[in-house]
Amino acid sequence: MQTVAIQDHYADALHRLNYSVDEALRQFLLLNISTKLAATEQEITLFRKKYGMEFSDFHERLESRINTEVFEESDDAMAWEYATETAHLLRAQMAKLV
Repeated sequence: MQTVAIQDHYADALHRLNYSVDEALRQFLLLNISTKLAATEQEITLFRKKYGMEFSDFHERLESRINTEVFEESDDAMAWEYATETAHLLRAQMAKLV
């Protein structure tokens, strides 16, 4: 456990709302993680629609090509993979807070 100093007006507002600092931080984190997760999932959905498949299938298709690279697809693959990993990490963080 750590000690955190907060400004008096924040402490007063939390007290009036019947929130502990821990609960306020938990709610803040859940809201921010949810917002980032929604944006990340939206990006993943766009890639699924664009290519008509899941990332694993798309990645497999790219890996099976020999001496052929489509730069847009390579860029999308990196962005899609990053979004997929980010979504996984955000879900794990959220699970710890719920």
